[in-house]
Amino acid sequence: MTTRTLFITATFLLSPFIATAQLPGVDLGNLTISPQNPGPNQLVTAKLNSNVTDLNRADITWSVNGQTVQNGKGMKVFTFTAGNLGTRTTLEVMMVSSEGYPWTQSITLSPAKVDLLVEALSYTPPFYRGKAYFPYQGQARVVAVPSFVDENGKQIPPERLVFKWKEGERNLVDSSGAGRNILIYKGSIPIRSKGVSVEVTSLDQQYVAEKTINVTPTEPKIVLYEDDPEYGVLYNRALSNPLSLNKEQLAIAAAPYYFNTSAIGNISLKYEWNLNGTPVGNGENSLVLHNPGGGGGTASLSLQLSNTVDYFQFASASLNINFGTAARSLFGL
Repeated sequence: MTTRTLFITATFLLSPFIATAQLPGVDLGNLTISPQNPGPNQLVTAKLNSNVTDLNRADITWSVNGQTVQNGKGMKVFTFTAGNLGTRTTLEVMMVSSEGYPWTQSITLSPAKVDLLVEALSYTPPFYRGKAYFPYQGQARVVAVPSFVDENGKQIPPERLVFKWKEGERNLVDSSGAGRNILIYKGSIPIRSKGVSVEVTSLDQQYVAEKTINVTPTEPKIVLYEDDPEYGVLYNRALSNPLSLNKEQLAIAAAPYYFNTSAIGNISLKYEWNLNGTPVGNGENSLVLHNPGGGGGTASLSLQLSNTVDYFQFASASLNINFGTAARSLFGL
């Protein structure tokens, strides 16, 4: 979203408004705009308010860049379009109250904008074509991409901008500052969607832009694949349920999706395999099933995967297996 600001004359650089009233000690009105920080070519609604005089009886004139656009009695609301990047738009409202007192106020807008890009820092297996999702207690890289153009048409680089990051209403002070356009965001407890926002200002505070994005966590999952002795893990085809074991042996590999890890065998990941309720395997992400032949039967294979550091990250998978001998023979026992 975006920006507004600033000054009217060199005398008032620190204030976005200048107002004069000829009724001693009384300010007849107050000018507000919505959105507060309009972006380039964005529709803006301006409104004149007063607790002193009846605006319905006042003569009100609205001007944009010195050109009168609207006037008449009781014209309290006015809409206009902000300019392009690198331009300034000056809005002025002039009023003569029903008591005969003149009053004027103006505001100058300098449009800018900023976009937010979110990249989840979670695991996906090789050759995965989709995007990584943000898991429970996950981490994400949030990048602010500002578009700040000065009145000379030059892009203002990020190192000359100040970035103020927030999670909800909480200021992320350690992640904010000049040139700090990247936020490494860590999901917190309770697990729920959080709003991450950034306010970007130029060093001279003439340009302001802001943006908010909701970061919604998703549940991690685990998928089982065949680990072929010649081609490796066949990530292009997940094992279907039920599974027919029609070869002498079958190696199964488990692939975690959207866990906080950069490696499938990270020590923080705990793999718990069970065959018909009995623990099997060696705590790794793979195991080998053997089929010595003989009489047929079925078995239930399951896997529980958990993150021992981020406790809300866990997933499970299961297979019903049809085979040619007793269930315990699947592992050559």
